Amino acid sequence: MRIHNNKSAILIISLWITVILSIFAIGLAHKLSFEIKLLRNRINGIKAFYAAKAGVQRALAERQRFLDMKEVIYADSFNQPWLNNEAVFKDINFGECSYSVKSIDSQDLYGMSDEQSKININKVTVDILKALLIQIGLNDNKAIELAPAIISQREKIGGFDAIEELLTVNNMTGDIFYGKNTYTDGIIKYITVYGSGMININTASGVVLTAVLGKGLSDYILNTRRWFIYEGASPGVWFVSIGQPLDALGEAYINKHPENLRNLRSDNLDLGADERIKLVDLKNAYDQNKIRVASFVFRINSSAVVRNIKSSIEVVAEFDDKGRYKFIYWNQK
Repeated sequence: MRIHNNKSAILIISLWITVILSIFAIGLAHKLSFEIKLLRNRINGIKAFYAAKAGVQRALAERQRFLDMKEVIYADSFNQPWLNNEAVFKDINFGECSYSVKSIDSQDLYGMSDEQSKININKVTVDILKALLIQIGLNDNKAIELAPAIISQREKIGGFDAIEELLTVNNMTGDIFYGKNTYTDGIIKYITVYGSGMININTASGVVLTAVLGKGLSDYILNTRRWFIYEGASPGVWFVSIGQPLDALGEAYINKHPENLRNLRSDNLDLGADERIKLVDLKNAYDQNKIRVASFVFRINSSAVVRNIKSSIEVVAEFDDKGRYKFIYWNQK
C-alpha cells in the first residue's frame, strides 16, 4: 500500500513539474517571440531610416544634376524637378522600402521646399513683419503691438535659432503662431530663420509677396506665374535677372526660353506699358535687396516606410554658387 502511495506521489510531482516546465516554456517562447518582433521592428526601422535618407540624397542629386546641365542658372521656380516632381518623389518603391519627399508648404507638391519663399524673422523689418501679421488675419492694433515685440525679443536674444522661439514673445499666442484651425493658417507657414532675407518671387506665396511688395505687385507676380502653377500645360513663366548687355550664356538662355521669362534687367519693350512699369518696380525691389529670383536654401522632408515601420528625416541644405551644399539643420524621427 505504501509503494502505491509513493508511486502516486511521484506521478503527481511529475505532473506538476511538467506543468511548471510547460508554463516556463510558454513564457519563454512568448518572450522570445516578443523580442524577435522587437528585433524585426528595429531592423525595419533601420531600413526605413536609410530609405528616408535615400530620399534626401535623391532630392539633392536632382538639383545638382540640373545645375550641372546649366538649365537653371538664372532662376529657381516651381517648374523645376527638385521643387515639384511626383514621378521622382512620390511613393518611390525599391525592395521592401518606399519613400516620399513632400513639400511641407503644400499638400500638392512633392520635392524640396524653398526656404527663400518665406520671410526670415532674423532679417525682416518691423513694417514688413507688421504687414505679414495683418495678412494672416490680425487687426491693425494687434499687428502694431506684436511686430515691435518680436523685433525687441530678437535683439534681446541676438536672433532666433528656430521659428518656435516666437512663442516666447509677449502676446504671441498658439492661434497666431499655428493657426486657429489648421497648421497652415498661422504665421509658421510663412517664416524661416534661414536664408539671406531676400525672398524668391518665383516661389513665394501671395501672403509673403503682399507683405513684402504690396498687393499690386503681388497680384502681378501671381497672375504671371499662374500659367504653370495652376494649369501645368507649359514649361512655365518665371522671373529672371540677367544683366545687359548679355553675355553668351545669358543670350543663349533667353533665346531658349523667350516666351517663359520676365527679365528684371531688360527693357522688355515687347511687353505692354503696364507690365513694364511693374517690372521696373520689381527691379527696384531687387536693387534694394528685398527680392531675388533664385534660391540657395532648401528644406527636405523625406519619409519612408518598411512593413508599417515609419521613419522621417527633415533637413535644411544650403547651396553655394558652385552648387555645393552643406546641411545647416538635421532632424530624424
